[in-house]
Amino acid sequence: MDDNKHIFKTALTVVLVYIILEFFKLETFSFVLKLTLTPVITFFYFLNVKEKSIFFMLFLVFYALGDITQFIDFNRFSIVMYFICNLLYIIAYFLLLLEIFNYVSLKSIIKKLPLQVLVLLVLSSFITYKLVDIVQVAAVNDAGAFYVDTLETTYNIMLLLLLTFSLLYFLYRGNRKSFIMFGGSFFIVFSELILLGYYYLSTTFTANLISGIFYMLAFFCFYYQSTITKSTGNRGAELKSK
Repeated sequence: MDDNKHIFKTALTVVLVYIILEFFKLETFSFVLKLTLTPVITFFYFLNVKEKSIFFMLFLVFYALGDITQFIDFNRFSIVMYFICNLLYIIAYFLLLLEIFNYVSLKSIIKKLPLQVLVLLVLSSFITYKLVDIVQVAAVNDAGAFYVDTLETTYNIMLLLLLTFSLLYFLYRGNRKSFIMFGGSFFIVFSELILLGYYYLSTTFTANLISGIFYMLAFFCFYYQSTITKSTGNRGAELKSK
């Protein structure tokens, strides 16, 4: 319980500091705070979490490498670094999907929740289609638009698959660990979608702020769920079955 309170207080403090930095237009400091969060969380994961998962551990490592790459490329906007950074994020999201399937098999989800799987996949396909339209319109005059479109589409598909299967994981298991994993996935996906709107549709202060807050909440959720052991996380499901 003390660890839970400590994580909550730390998350609240970091988010408040980020809001203050953004409010006073100290973008450089808020950028540094945001991009150093995942490497710091990765460090504490290795330090504090006893029951480590290989897929979740690699997810944190690859995402932290992506953030470090983005930090190195600060205000340079190198196309090479752009592709490296986003490929690292795509690999990270794929590893997080594998982490979900480490707790529940795809076959079991389809067997127990066939209608939910169908509805969510159709919805995800529609959202992906609309996102592709947004990116294509924005990059219509870019000579490298095809490669950017391909990367962005792959990135968005991975995000929506993560959101879909984290929700199905929660619906299937119904325990605390799966709920917090879904919470983290929800925050990270909507952080990215809001950021996409910020880049391609409207560069408003509010959109950037909310995206940053969601990003931070996502990684605190991911870290918190990693501290919940498989036996503890399954208690809710065990109580339901009794």
